[in-house]
Amino acid sequence: MGGETSGGKAGRSGAADALTGERRGDASDWAHRLAILILLPVKVLTAAFALAGALHPTAPRYRGKAMRIRAVGYAAALALVPAVHAARRARGPYPAGADLAVSVPMLIDAAGNALGIYDQARLDDVVHGVNAGVLSSLFGAVISTRMKSRRAATAATIAFGVIGELGWEGMEYIGQAVGFRGMALSEDDTLGDIGSALVGTAFAAAVTWTRWRPAAEAPLADWGESSPADLNRSATGPT
Repeated sequence: MGGETSGGKAGRSGAADALTGERRGDASDWAHRLAILILLPVKVLTAAFALAGALHPTAPRYRGKAMRIRAVGYAAALALVPAVHAARRARGPYPAGADLAVSVPMLIDAAGNALGIYDQARLDDVVHGVNAGVLSSLFGAVISTRMKSRRAATAATIAFGVIGELGWEGMEYIGQAVGFRGMALSEDDTLGDIGSALVGTAFAAAVTWTRWRPAAEAPLADWGESSPADLNRSATGPT
């Protein structure tokens, strides 16, 4: 019996690749539709909790927590991804996953305060960790193609997460100093917030390290590997 021809093998391999790609596409479409469905109630609930806090800032569960300032922050976070998407005039599908990742921590924060369980459930640590992970990951995705090495992109992501968290802690202490004493700041609370944010930042750094790709104009990628531009030149011969 003769062996299978290379053309038959290639045909079967191509069909298998096409089927795998189709399955991945179906999974991606399903995840995108699910994110869109979840996104609307998340944003509506966050806005409702934020409005309640802004309208009743002296209620016991809100007192001293700068709820009107927080409401502005919630609104800015909810509008961040839509604004960036509109500014870029992107033609691809709406980045529902990124929008959901930014919006969910806002919902946790707003709901925790509205339901009066923020301090008891240590939701503050969760919010700090998730926010640092999400925002640093998005930052890493934006700057990666502009960085010449994997190390540089990862270091920039870490710096963004650490500086952002320290800046936020500084603003909390300024808020307490000017009269917002309901935040119950303490050394343990601050260390817990920073620790959670560092965990989130470490996750973002790992994501940036894994997903980094050299830009076409980069002379060398990390580890001394040639960039796509160099490989293309070597394949076509000297110019």
